[in-house]
Amino acid sequence: PTESTNGPSAVLYGALDKAIDEGYDVLLVDTSGRLSNNDALTAELVKMKKVIQKRLSTTFDENVKPMPNMNVPHETLLVIDAAQGRMALDSAKQWDKELGLSGLILTKLDGSAKGGSVVAVSRELGLPVKL
Repeated sequence: PTESTNGPSAVLYGALDKAIDEGYDVLLVDTSGRLSNNDALTAELVKMKKVIQKRLSTTFDENVKPMPNMNVPHETLLVIDAAQGRMALDSAKQWDKELGLSGLILTKLDGSAKGGSVVAVSRELGLPVKL
């Protein structure tokens, strides 16, 4: 982030520019903890997905405006805390509806949590556990 970038989508746009300019193969974007019941935060995630689709556009309309590249992002992963419980399924359903999830990451298995919520999310939404 710089003084001229304001907000997550602007930072993302700058990161995409850098990745393209420097020939990166992969750009990881971590949105750090979002609540699925917060409409403003969910809207920001949807906006970020649109930024990616527009910036990585490969086609243009008749006015030479970029058309969204619906093949990106390549992965949209939901990180689930092993201790989350039922809330994980509710959150996953909401974000899958809004963003289209491609997989799950399970964290914090070092404590007493068993991570059963990830099984429910994986089965209900048909999502693979990637990590």
